[in-house]
Amino acid sequence: MVVEHIHQKTERTPQEKERIRQIRERFQRERPTLEELVASGDCAPPVPQGAYRQLRVLMHALRKERERQGLSLADVAERSGIDKAALSRLETGAQTNPTIDTLWRYAYAIGKDLAWAVGVLCRRGQDVSTTLSQVERALENATDLLQEAMGRRQNSTPSARPQAASANHPARKRDGGISRKAKRG
Repeated sequence: MVVEHIHQKTERTPQEKERIRQIRERFQRERPTLEELVASGDCAPPVPQGAYRQLRVLMHALRKERERQGLSLADVAERSGIDKAALSRLETGAQTNPTIDTLWRYAYAIGKDLAWAVGVLCRRGQDVSTTLSQVERALENATDLLQEAMGRRQNSTPSARPQAASANHPARKRDGGISRKAKRG
């Protein structure tokens, strides 16, 4: 299998060429650090590699699902209200800091929901059981708040959005009820 690389010659105006030359000269002369570039506004702050990887994994899953359903970017753009070019930047990794709303709208457009996970961060000298207890309490509180909010939403107006708490949530029973453990607060 031969992969052909296609390169197009970039045509620049004399003004663009001069602007680029000045930027190169300035960088060669000043050699600014990343912190200086971010502070000056010449570049955006770097995205942590772990966060970028998680975003790429999420976008890969969403893209695979879109393709599995036979949907084009134009279809998702129409359903989500997100520009087709913006969706393409999301899928290719060019957009490294999308909003939660953007990700949710993409997922919802293909009939999926986003799930959040909490990782345990145990600091040196801290007892692991203490950390796990704190995380468990936080999850129980979040589940209670989510259930209350979903109950209010269902009682007030019909919603087109799927419920955020999935039936596969560890705090939910198979029949959709909340376990006693999740009701503790």
